[in-house]
Amino acid sequence: MDNRTRAIIINFNAGAALLRCVASVLATHEALTVVVADNDSTDKSCEVLRSRFGSAPRLSILENSLNLGFGPAVNACAQSVSEPY
Repeated sequence: MDNRTRAIIINFNAGAALLRCVASVLATHEALTVVVADNDSTDKSCEVLRSRFGSAPRLSILENSLNLGFGPAVNACAQSVSEPY
């Protein structure tokens, strides 16, 4: 089992704020990974995120086909990890 801590970020058209947030988390020296759920953004923020950080091994991106809302998007992220909490 992977013991890394997960930082879950929910995105909907956050643009540059999303990039700054992910960059900040990835810059830490903590043993953590970032899971970003994109709620069907129309501002291309997910595409820009992939082009900028797509090769980062500590980043996982979930693209939802519609805007699930905050809670369901967090739940989708939680289901994608192995930690119990």
